[in-house]
Amino acid sequence: CDLLPASALQCGADVAVQSTHKALGALSQCAVVHLAHDARVSEDTLRQALLMLTSTSPNYALLASIDSARAAVDGDHGKRVITRATELAIDTRRRIIDDVAWRCLPSDDPWKITVLLEDADSWCGDTLDDFLCDDHGVVCELARNKSVLFAWGIGSTQEHANRLVDALGLAREAMLSSSSASRQATATAAMPPLSSANFSMTPRAAFFARKERIPLEQAVGRVSAESLAPYPPGIPLVLPGETLTADMLDALKAFARQGGAISGASDPSMCTVRVLL
Repeated sequence: CDLLPASALQCGADVAVQSTHKALGALSQCAVVHLAHDARVSEDTLRQALLMLTSTSPNYALLASIDSARAAVDGDHGKRVITRATELAIDTRRRIIDDVAWRCLPSDDPWKITVLLEDADSWCGDTLDDFLCDDHGVVCELARNKSVLFAWGIGSTQEHANRLVDALGLAREAMLSSSSASRQATATAAMPPLSSANFSMTPRAAFFARKERIPLEQAVGRVSAESLAPYPPGIPLVLPGETLTADMLDALKAFARQGGAISGASDPSMCTVRVLL
């Protein structure tokens, strides 16, 4: 479809992974690895790498769903399906901007519609997401402090588009009429700069070492026993064996206080943390 951006392989990648459970109709966890014809990675090398990480007993329900999803977009019929979904996504984005006065993030990918909140808005992304999901059954892909992302797919219909636009219109009215005191958006927790990590030992050694749980305020200078990854984006800010700093702990605590998830934390509230003895 000419309305979609070039694929990773078309842009020169040797290997690319596509999550068929997102835009297509495969079951959750399904993805496909693509190898370019002129790739600098051999097929045998790729197979050997996959065998190190995958099971010798694959889930055939997942494999069948990948085949089904691939068949749904194969040939001329598939081109029509993708074109229809893309045109509907483009029109929906236009309606969100023109009809209900939301600003959208510019993007080359029409299947990703990111609605932006302004600094003056009294709602944050999580508040908007809660309103859309709880009151109108509209589920977003990802909510941030000042944005909400909606993912399009081949199963998206005109009814889905209408519900999204109508719900965003009602959200705009509710936000403007709500009290700024009760709906005030909170500032995003600043993540400290990623400087050179200070490791006392390898993550493997830290995993097997003796541990204790202590209040977060007492953890400065101690060695972490956990991998702590704020999500989004899901990239570890702290790894096992790394010395904890005040900046790290302040950012993690603020992120958790705003409702963000800390992947890997034994205490989701980040009131306590596991460290090495």
